[in-house]
Amino acid sequence: MLNAQVERVGDCIMVKWALPDQFIADYSNWDDEVILFVYDIETGNAAVNKQQVIRKDASMKLQLPSVLTG
Repeated sequence: MLNAQVERVGDCIMVKWALPDQFIADYSNWDDEVILFVYDIETGNAAVNKQQVIRKDASMKLQLPSVLTG
């Protein structure tokens, strides 16, 4: 990801990333799946996105479960 930005908005995590204008590295593709994993070290609770998001979407949103809000 290029210049990834992460923001927490209420009980959601928003991630946005830049897409290159012309060049994409040999080891990546426009249809690579993006997985967001959120983990609370102190409690051991975690969340992962269930909807498919691909690199060319350039953003994603993860609704946090109640154990990770607050």
